Amino acid sequence: MAAPSAAQSATRPLVIERDDHLCIYCGRLGKNVHEIIPRSAFGKHGRQVCFEVKNRCVVCVKCHALCHNWEWRQLALLILQQRHGYEYPEARYRAVLDRGDTITGQGKGDVWQRKTR
Repeated sequence: MAAPSAAQSATRPLVIERDDHLCIYCGRLGKNVHEIIPRSAFGKHGRQVCFEVKNRCVVCVKCHALCHNWEWRQLALLILQQRHGYEYPEARYRAVLDRGDTITGQGKGDVWQRKTR
C-alpha cells in the first residue's frame, strides 16, 4: 500500500473531528476515513481533489465493508449536505446525487464512471 499523500494526511484529522469520530451511517465509533467518490473517478491528475473534506467521511469497519456502492455513496453525500451545508455542483458529484432511485452500480467500472467521461 502506498504512503498517504500530503492532501490525504492533511484532511484526515479534519474529517475525523467534523464527524466526531462517529460513522456517518450508523453512529458507531469509526476508525476509517472513506473517500465517497472513489479516487479513480478523479483521473490521474485530479486525485488530490478527491481528498477534499467534503468528499470524505468517517465510517466504522462494518459500514466501510458495505459502502462501496452508489446507493451508499449517494446517502453519504446527502448526509454531508444536510449536516454541513456542503454543495456538490461538480459533475462527478451530480452524477451520483441526481440518480434518484436508479442507482445500481457496484463499485469499480460501473455506469456512473462511463456516464461522466
